[in-house]
Amino acid sequence: MPHLYTPHTFSLLHLTHLLYLPSRIPAQRINTIRTLRLRWAIRALPYLRRGPSKRLAYPEDTSNWARAWSILAGMQGLRNLYVVLVDPSRDNMWERNWKELEAFLLEPVKEVTRPWKFELMLPYSSCGLTHNMGDSPVRLLKPEGDEEEEEE
Repeated sequence: MPHLYTPHTFSLLHLTHLLYLPSRIPAQRINTIRTLRLRWAIRALPYLRRGPSKRLAYPEDTSNWARAWSILAGMQGLRNLYVVLVDPSRDNMWERNWKELEAFLLEPVKEVTRPWKFELMLPYSSCGLTHNMGDSPVRLLKPEGDEEEEEE
């Protein structure tokens, strides 16, 4: 069985594929995955609050955001991780809010420390690349060729 998981690159085109992975594949198999690519479309912005309310505007998306990074952090055999965040909305509707929440949104990413190579393509060319990412080996990238290596 390890020969089915270890040498292959797993490419997930939807976040839901990652979220259901632990319920569909036994943990010992998930932990033999070495390379994972994920395309993650931002349906609604996690942690967004509208107006003076303390309630989250999109609680399900916030929960999925945290859960997905927790799944990735728990994959014990993961050596190469490539995540591309995209905003499929017209006119990058979440960009302004993303920039306001960016440091907070990147907090759970810091827990992903196992991969030797970890690249995270942020959704907008206006994103910052100089966040302190703790012990995570993540290299933050921007779309459209504005790539720079993460600096502390």
